[in-house]
Amino acid sequence: MNKSPPGVRGSWLLKVLRVPLFWKIVVANGLLLGILGVLALLLAPDPDTVGLWFPVGWTGVILVLVAVNGFLVHLALRPLRQMEVTAREVEAGNPSARVPSSPLADRELHRLTEVLNRMLDSIERVQHRHAHLSAQMARAEEAERSRLAGELFNDTAQILAAALLHLQLASRHLDPGDGKPPPPSQPGPRSGLESARNDVLSALAGIQRIARSLRPPELDELGPLAALEIQARRLSNETGIPVQVSGSIPPSALSSEAGLVLYRVLQEGVTNALLHGTPSSIRIHLQTDSASVRATLEDDGRGFDTQEIQADPEGRPGLQHMQDRASHVGGRLEVESRPGNGTRLILELPRKTESSPAHLRTSDP
Repeated sequence: MNKSPPGVRGSWLLKVLRVPLFWKIVVANGLLLGILGVLALLLAPDPDTVGLWFPVGWTGVILVLVAVNGFLVHLALRPLRQMEVTAREVEAGNPSARVPSSPLADRELHRLTEVLNRMLDSIERVQHRHAHLSAQMARAEEAERSRLAGELFNDTAQILAAALLHLQLASRHLDPGDGKPPPPSQPGPRSGLESARNDVLSALAGIQRIARSLRPPELDELGPLAALEIQARRLSNETGIPVQVSGSIPPSALSSEAGLVLYRVLQEGVTNALLHGTPSSIRIHLQTDSASVRATLEDDGRGFDTQEIQADPEGRPGLQHMQDRASHVGGRLEVESRPGNGTRLILELPRKTESSPAHLRTSDP
């Protein structure tokens, strides 16, 4: 944030100080030439002896000098403008932009250009290392998710299923002994077994739910699009908030890693909308063109201020993680939101192959 000097905020002096450097130099030199012109006129011979040609000619000379001065200042300041253009390109997302070497730059500007380019080189190297480490962390996270989900599905869930079967068999063959039912105040063994059976059923359902959230089996068996549809139907049933998926993508349009990014980013986007946005509906639309797959996620929830997120990206680390996931596979994620007007996420991922006539069908849950 730019801060104004003390005592000049909102004053006419602040407006003057904000004038571009080019005009400051040209106007200052023009004033000096004008003063010299006035002094020349005052010190000139008697106008009756020299006529009108002297002031008119001197004024023309001053105007020519001002024009030449403006042209020279324009050339001298070109390296600074190139620095500004480069900084804007880097800010817009082009980390490889560099300030070109200018033959018009003096030694100070040349050194400044070299320092700026070295700084941009260092920033790009740090960004590459960060992207590489983030990609490794994402792959490790996904591998751990897959491992934990497999253990829950194949080991813990099977043990609980076997325990449930034993409880059912025990309850079926239970003999009360004397043939008399237990007193109402004292629960019988059959009631205890039934409670244990319900507890095991609840634990089994919870483990399956956790395993699906870690790594749904349909993600590997049917692909990210089908997994997304299944999750949308499940969330709609659990929350009562409709989560609609529409559109289509060609088969094999995305690499396996990009398909996983598509699923994870949209999964987290829907989860964030349900947790923080209190929407009445969520819509996901998929479309493709010759170069990319585009997914748009919209909700009509409370929204948030994107400028605050840009000023403090650590305030929403989940959003930054989603953007990192997209950039790892050459894609990008845009966020549009305003308080009270909902949120829109636009995810674009590069296509792996040319479009195919066959399409994966999607349907609204």
